[in-house]
Amino acid sequence: MAQLNIMPDLDLDYDNEGYVRMGPIRGVCTDGLMQKMDTHGVYAFPEGAEVLTERDTNGDLFITAIDEEVHGYFMAEDSNEAPTSDSDDFLLALLDEGDVISVEGTYPNGTGGLIKTTSRFLRCDDVIYRDIERVLVEPCGSTTEILLITEVSELELAAQSAKSGGNVVSLCCFRRTKAA
Repeated sequence: MAQLNIMPDLDLDYDNEGYVRMGPIRGVCTDGLMQKMDTHGVYAFPEGAEVLTERDTNGDLFITAIDEEVHGYFMAEDSNEAPTSDSDDFLLALLDEGDVISVEGTYPNGTGGLIKTTSRFLRCDDVIYRDIERVLVEPCGSTTEILLITEVSELELAAQSAKSGGNVVSLCCFRRTKAA
């Protein structure tokens, strides 16, 4: 099993390193998380990454990791993005029914910009639903959308609409603003 390189604090080199932050992780310790990652061949960070672990007031685990091989999303053992089926199997083993976990991070794109990924995963009826937004952030601050999946948001919208008798049209305008 991979060992964590626990650090008291982290110093990210944005030009060369990526970071990932994930949580809340409920009902599992860091060793349990690493064992689940190993079992499913899905990793948020490589074995040598510098890792900071924290617990919130509810006792839920949050992990932040930095390394040149961290990309802010789940990776397979071959350092490519993990297939959806593998990350779903990992998340089904990690999350209880109704749990939501956020995974966010960045990595340098090699031309001075950053690739930023923000994800939420929800376990509902033994299915993993995902919101994933991946953007290229240029050094000047402009952004280009690379990927957008909104399954969790669509479920939330449907639930809000059902509760209000069908009066909710869109939550998007309240949730997100983008720089021009």
